[in-house]
Amino acid sequence: MPCLLRAQRPKPAQAGPRGGGIGYAIMPNWIIGVDYLHYDLGRANVTAFGAVIDPASGFVFSAGSLTASQSVAGDIVRGVINYKL
Repeated sequence: MPCLLRAQRPKPAQAGPRGGGIGYAIMPNWIIGVDYLHYDLGRANVTAFGAVIDPASGFVFSAGSLTASQSVAGDIVRGVINYKL
C-alpha cells in the first residue's frame, strides 16, 4: 500500500521555562530550599496518508489518514541543600 508521510515541526513555546524557588539559611554556611520549574517545548504532529490502488487500472479503492500528536511539557520540583564556603 503506498503511503505518504507529512511531519510538522513543533512550534516554539510562547515563553521559556518558568519557575522559582525559596531558600532558608539553617546555619551560617548551610542553606536548604525548594525549587520549581515548568517547561513547555511545544507540540509535534505527524500525519500519514495511505491508499489502496489497483495497479492495472489505477483506480483508488480506499484512502485514509492517521494523525499522531504529542505535547512536550512538564514540571520539576526539587529539594536543595547548599554549603557555602
